[in-house]
Amino acid sequence: ADILIDTRDQCSRGYYRVGVVFREYASLNATDDYDATQIFNTSGGINQIYTLSREGKSMTTNVIHPSTRSLPLYFEPNNESQEVELEAYRLQSLSAVSMVTLEDRKLRTETSLLNNPVYRFTSDPNDNIDRFVLHFTRGTVNIEDEESTTVISMPTIKAA
Repeated sequence: ADILIDTRDQCSRGYYRVGVVFREYASLNATDDYDATQIFNTSGGINQIYTLSREGKSMTTNVIHPSTRSLPLYFEPNNESQEVELEAYRLQSLSAVSMVTLEDRKLRTETSLLNNPVYRFTSDPNDNIDRFVLHFTRGTVNIEDEESTTVISMPTIKAA
């Protein structure tokens, strides 16, 4: 996976992981053979994190096209309020995007996961499961003219 995101809580000391992979061959309209379906813990004692395919399937690994600008990150809190850490891994190896931002819809905040890979928050059993969104920003593109040394820099396109 290009991005791995774990959730850890203080109560159960358990964690869930979701992976996001950028590939040119990823379908824009359907679940691919490369995606992995989420298997849920139904005991209610652990926080769970996942993405959804376009068909609404819960995914633990989601292969997406590099043109994807945002991806909802679904978080199902366990049955008690607690402090939770959401940690992103493998971000330094990204080539498809230059910035990964985590939006917390509940707190109305955005955090650069490249600068701050650990995001701490308090979960509540009544939190909306669509609390988080990952936003991907494509990097600056440089075009060199072969007849001169002029470099044209295209502006970074911020994910919406």
